[in-house]
Amino acid sequence: MKVIHIIPCDGIGGVEISAKKMLERNVKEFEFEFELFYVADRNHPNFKKQLWSPLTFFHAVKIILEKKPDIILVSLWRSVIVGLLIKLYRPKVKFVYFVHSTKTRHFIDAIFTNLGIIMSDIIFGDSKNTIETLVPKKYVHKTKIISFVLTNHPQISYEASKPTFVFWGRLNKIKNLTRALNIFATVKEKYPDAFFTIIGPNDGDLNTLTSLTRQLNIEKNVLFTGGLDLEEIKKHAAKSCFYLQTSNSEGMAMAVVEAMQMGLIPIVTKVGEIREYCKDGSNSVIVNVDNKVRNRIDLLLNDKKEFEKIRRLAKATWADKLLYNDSLIANLIAIQKSDLN
Repeated sequence: MKVIHIIPCDGIGGVEISAKKMLERNVKEFEFEFELFYVADRNHPNFKKQLWSPLTFFHAVKIILEKKPDIILVSLWRSVIVGLLIKLYRPKVKFVYFVHSTKTRHFIDAIFTNLGIIMSDIIFGDSKNTIETLVPKKYVHKTKIISFVLTNHPQISYEASKPTFVFWGRLNKIKNLTRALNIFATVKEKYPDAFFTIIGPNDGDLNTLTSLTRQLNIEKNVLFTGGLDLEEIKKHAAKSCFYLQTSNSEGMAMAVVEAMQMGLIPIVTKVGEIREYCKDGSNSVIVNVDNKVRNRIDLLLNDKKEFEKIRRLAKATWADKLLYNDSLIANLIAIQKSDLN
């Protein structure tokens, strides 16, 4: 059995990182081949034009058909175009659509997301909430949840309670970092040495965010690092106590999971699957009313016992959970066995 996972391009988002995790496993022991395929080349000088060119999609289809896959696993809307064309040319190929977010980003995304849901043989979701929110009930029968816990990260942050915050992810409006910065500014009013490290590539929101730091007079307390690899992220996490993310929508929110495993206390909005695993006052701080968040942080900074309790429970949330690779492999093998029966 040959499986090809198709994604639009290489990157440092949750989809791309999780896809590359499978390359670490020797899947031949499970009697199937796995390949990761990028529709467009990020290093190409005309990369942005590639992403919108019909020739790019037809070229991808041609290459993939030559590889003769048994299963195509498709993530994100551009890859759906490729998946639909492959299914048209070769109907016997199993078309598995992997959904990763509860919301589409724009109307083109919405169109191909809906087509992917309708035309796919099977739908994988990164969480229960993603499936329940995005997939209409009449298609739920063909859905499977894939664990999005990528690695058992050891605890890294051992810092005593300090007003140090970190975030990692795309700098996109959907992450609503303006809200996070406004919350941080209220903390800085009481704790002048408070610091917020924001890690991630610019995805359209960097200018707005840097401008806001100047308006709030917190530019000396906020560091924008740009995109970093996991080892560099860990170095910043090790110097932080809180993970601050105020997204408007999420799927599994992989960065929040990683932060909890690393020993950071999550301060997060109740969106996507976060609402299922982050419990306010137990293993996290849920952002409801912004001007009350500082009081919650203040209590934790001045109550060592409570601070350590929440940190311990955040870490314990992910102990002994099934990992992404194991979950994906098990479900791919199940597809193979169902075809043989």
